[in-house]
Amino acid sequence: MSNAISRYGLEKVILNELGEPMFRRCMDARCSITKDIPVSEKGFSKTLDVDVILRREYFSERDYTHKVAYLVQKYHCKMPKDRDLRLCYFKYDPKIMQIVCIRNFDNGTAWSIEVMNPENQKLYGIKAVGKPKRITPQKAKVLLREKEALGLFNDNGENRVFA
Repeated sequence: MSNAISRYGLEKVILNELGEPMFRRCMDARCSITKDIPVSEKGFSKTLDVDVILRREYFSERDYTHKVAYLVQKYHCKMPKDRDLRLCYFKYDPKIMQIVCIRNFDNGTAWSIEVMNPENQKLYGIKAVGKPKRITPQKAKVLLREKEALGLFNDNGENRVFA
């Protein structure tokens, strides 16, 4: 496994008796005192719920104008247990980062995924939960500014800037 330096000293990833990854941190200079930290305490999990803001454009037949609707959709991400994803975990902290990351503790790699990508949805078990809830444009701006929701996507699943 790989070694990394933390603010407390040397830290490396080990596997416990059950085969689950843990962080082992050295608490002194000679590494005679160690502390094992589960990956869940550092924000890694096998399941994840993410809110996504959707922007839909449509034509109103009532007043014959183009309109824009903003919706919030909840997505549930669940890491599959098959294939080589046994030691892969999701990491998402909305206050720090606006992307969903995956860390593979087997080979020490990490990458980010797009929740709206159909290939990622199939590969990582990402499913929409319930129906989208309509919100006002002001509420959408607040959710994006406060980082309580992930992205702003149009009808094609493409990331958009707020207009």
